[in-house]
Amino acid sequence: MKQYRGLPASGGTALAAAVVARMAQGGPHPETLEEAAEQCRAQVRALHDKALAEVGAESAEIFSAYEALLSDPYLLEPIRELHGQGVPLSQAVEQSLEQQAAVFLRAKSPYLRERAEDLRSIKQMLLRRLGGSALELTMPRGDGPVIVAAESLSPADTMALDKKRLAGFVTRTGGTTSHVVILAKNLGIPAVTGLAELEEIPDGAPLLLDGDTGLVTVEPDETVLAWAEERRREQEAFEAALRELPPEETLTRDGRRVHVSVNVGGAQDLEGLELAALDGVGLYRTEFLFVERARAPGVREQEEEYAKVFDALEGKELVVRTLDIGGDKEVPYLALPKEDNPFLGCRGIRLCLRREELMREQFEALMRASRGRDFSVMFPMVNTVKEFLHARCVWEEIRDGLSAQGISVSGNIKLGVMVETPAAMICADALAGHVDFASIGTNDLTQYILAADRGNPDTGVEQSVYAPAVVRAVCHIIRTFAAGGVKVSVCGEAGSDPRFLPLMLGMGLRHVSVSRSMVDRVRYATAHTNCAEAERLLERVLGMEDEADIRRALGADGREG
Repeated sequence: MKQYRGLPASGGTALAAAVVARMAQGGPHPETLEEAAEQCRAQVRALHDKALAEVGAESAEIFSAYEALLSDPYLLEPIRELHGQGVPLSQAVEQSLEQQAAVFLRAKSPYLRERAEDLRSIKQMLLRRLGGSALELTMPRGDGPVIVAAESLSPADTMALDKKRLAGFVTRTGGTTSHVVILAKNLGIPAVTGLAELEEIPDGAPLLLDGDTGLVTVEPDETVLAWAEERRREQEAFEAALRELPPEETLTRDGRRVHVSVNVGGAQDLEGLELAALDGVGLYRTEFLFVERARAPGVREQEEEYAKVFDALEGKELVVRTLDIGGDKEVPYLALPKEDNPFLGCRGIRLCLRREELMREQFEALMRASRGRDFSVMFPMVNTVKEFLHARCVWEEIRDGLSAQGISVSGNIKLGVMVETPAAMICADALAGHVDFASIGTNDLTQYILAADRGNPDTGVEQSVYAPAVVRAVCHIIRTFAAGGVKVSVCGEAGSDPRFLPLMLGMGLRHVSVSRSMVDRVRYATAHTNCAEAERLLERVLGMEDEADIRRALGADGREG
């Protein structure tokens, strides 16, 4: 038995045969860059459709971005120029895309660094096509689960694997916030990255993977197998408990009602979802309709897509987030100016107020799609009361115009804001005097509170909601809006953290919206929380000055038990 430790990337444990990925050479290959690019575009279109069907819109968006890059003349033209100068085509691809990736890697913005990851994935795809090579896996007979061990895996590699057999993966390279890790989380499988001793894993060897601690055990002995079996039984018991959750409203152990909703990117994310125990959709990300295309959708097309969500919910709550473009979401047809740090640039409500025609068309489409039904609308990245009032004024103008045309629009539509910047947090009391509701976007809020780019190892700052400043910020927001009689929810990843959620319930949180895969876990964690105990724990935590102390207090430090 040998044990190694990498970086925990996606939680859970898996025990299965190791399958070591290797490159196979010598297959058919295209002769030109154009042929290779077109073959890659066909590949990512197929992977997009597979991801959309198996994982959801958020993961499928990765492959839409790849297709856009493979169609971008600014990406391909430097390769053509080098090749025209006599550089062999494969070498031109390597040299050009690696140079472009290196520029992005030096950027401060996480958005730009993620583009480096995308460029290297595109480079890998093109080089494989041109060289006639492919990732080769020697799968064991039967249909048993496997853990893939590879130097690296791209999202394309991961999505191409057989979902039914993939129990987990371990890689030498790749960050814990990379696209392939996001895919692993959405697939619900454990993953470990940064394993330096990858070559020590023999093909076919029994492998125990712990995605919570980063521990990888090759040929585990009886003691470790017994531990793994215990963990497996615990996981199975937990999964069984999730299946046995009653299809009714969610209550804490001491009888407090908590409203649980789901985050979606479109009607397809609601297919097959049991809505009986849910309040509805707490975050409808409308930007997916805008980013997977060559031009902006018109009012009629938007109306048709929005209506599908209204119809699927059958009267359940719907909270729509208006267009949130910018930051890590680029839309080429808008021809937005390049920014040194898009996360601090023109995004969310700032963009919509500058490109008001986008906002007006979306407002009209939503009202038409509602057909008189109630729903809620929230504006992203709001900093000031003035921004909210401006958006509300436009909303009311569109509403009155449609009503004058005899189009039915409910008089009970709620307007709210996303609270995800320090400005909105500090001015929560002022916003509470104007909005109908608020929703905390903990992902961006954490980044802005800590003034550190997500995923940048050079900052020395972990992007953690457990940081004392973030804990206090979230508590301030929840308590301030609650004191103003304004409904407040959480729709970021913190809402699905079973250790952190009880703390927020102690703060007074009563509305949470999470990804589809986390709904039952959130309901389970809520049902096992005593709010009175959580309130007492909160007062202790608010006095703590170190993140490690907070993690220990919440049982989130990775220790067993």
